[in-house]
Amino acid sequence: MSLTTKTVMGVLWRGSSNILVTILNFAILAVLARILKPSDFGLMAMILVVTGFVNILADFGLSAAIIQKLNITREQLSTLFYLNLLLGAILTGLCFALSDVFADFFKHQELAGLLKVISLTFLISSGGQVFDSLLQKEMCFGLLFKIDIVEMIIYGAVAIAFALWGFGVWSLACGFIMRVIVRVLLLWITASQRPGFIFNLKAVRGYLHFGMYIFGDRVLNYFSRNLDNILIGRMLGVKALGFYTLAYSLMLMPVSKIASSVSSVIFPAFSIVQHDNKKIREGYLQVVKYISLLTFPMMAGLFATAPEFIISVYGSKWQPSILILQIFCLVGAVQSVVTTVGSVQYAKGRPDLSFKWSCLAVVVNATAFIIGVRWGILGVTCAYMIAALVLDPTIQGWTNRLIDLRWPEFLKQFTIQAKGAGLIIIAVLTLKILLQKQLEVAPLFVLMASVAVGVLIYSALLFFTGKDLLIQGAGYLRGKIKK
Repeated sequence: MSLTTKTVMGVLWRGSSNILVTILNFAILAVLARILKPSDFGLMAMILVVTGFVNILADFGLSAAIIQKLNITREQLSTLFYLNLLLGAILTGLCFALSDVFADFFKHQELAGLLKVISLTFLISSGGQVFDSLLQKEMCFGLLFKIDIVEMIIYGAVAIAFALWGFGVWSLACGFIMRVIVRVLLLWITASQRPGFIFNLKAVRGYLHFGMYIFGDRVLNYFSRNLDNILIGRMLGVKALGFYTLAYSLMLMPVSKIASSVSSVIFPAFSIVQHDNKKIREGYLQVVKYISLLTFPMMAGLFATAPEFIISVYGSKWQPSILILQIFCLVGAVQSVVTTVGSVQYAKGRPDLSFKWSCLAVVVNATAFIIGVRWGILGVTCAYMIAALVLDPTIQGWTNRLIDLRWPEFLKQFTIQAKGAGLIIIAVLTLKILLQKQLEVAPLFVLMASVAVGVLIYSALLFFTGKDLLIQGAGYLRGKIKK
């Protein structure tokens, strides 16, 4: 099977996994929400704040290093495995020791016991990280798809069973722990290589150097991405943060699901041909072209229907989120493309670029948000957009130079998508004006009619001016375009 075919199949597997896991998660939460109290979910959300940050520290960027390096010896594999176990043990110990501190910070003493138990997952999951990375390196995304689904089903079954038995928030914790255990067991069973009793730090110096930049990038990026939430929550209150978070989440969901499905596949694919800029450049142009083919019309449609969507789905009390969402949609279209740059930089062995950009992002975002918060959540949103106008072209330009890609060639990939997005906005806004002038209609009806018109307009544009895109895409799906 050619590299192109493997990559296309990988994207399909990862995309299918994201969709199915999202559906399963929605169904599981729907059942649990009828059994558990809202406060149970609130406690678990607090735990996930802690575990989310700890997971960033979990492997010191070694997983990405394993994927990027062309060859890995048994000595290196074994050393990295034991290093991961050591890191997992340290993080488990720290989380266990600081659990009372976290409980005091959140003012919920029940958190202490929950964190002490859940902290064990850091040690358990560290036993599977090397094997997870190897499966990604070998582009075994079909197998990872099966593991993702099985662990999600086990999580749902355990959590629902314990909830029915009256365990409250502990049912969520038990489901979470079992999910981690099942994943590690499946990774061990399916592993193509096993560690030996070998430990040699000198053999993995290159991995540690590579991982150091990724570790720093992830920590800085975590704080950079959460500075707006921290400032809004601290200075404007939880209600304002709720409006802001809803809008941000709605923008981020389609962008992150599509981009993450692709990025997790192109990183190992580009790593295989990391010394061939021509192949990476050609592959990268195809990637951004087809991502934007989906995300540009989605963001345009969400921009144009934001009032009807928010009111119909969430209710009129969420109206302050409408304008925020529309601004985020403009940024989201661009960020759906820029999100992929990390995979190219890592594949080329240049994680230092991501780290340097994250340093810049912390400074720019902090400055923008501190200024913008004076004007409320709208000010922070505009600050986010202005910061993105500075940061996104910067990191994209660095990445383009890395693979000898010129801006005109890069921007040419978005001609049809940009036209389609513009036509969707014009058509939907025109339809809404006509409907509102002629008769009073429910927001839900306007939303459904707008979606239908948007889909029709974009489909017609692709049919008449983008046939080559569709034909080429169909060819990729059939696996007939070879490396």
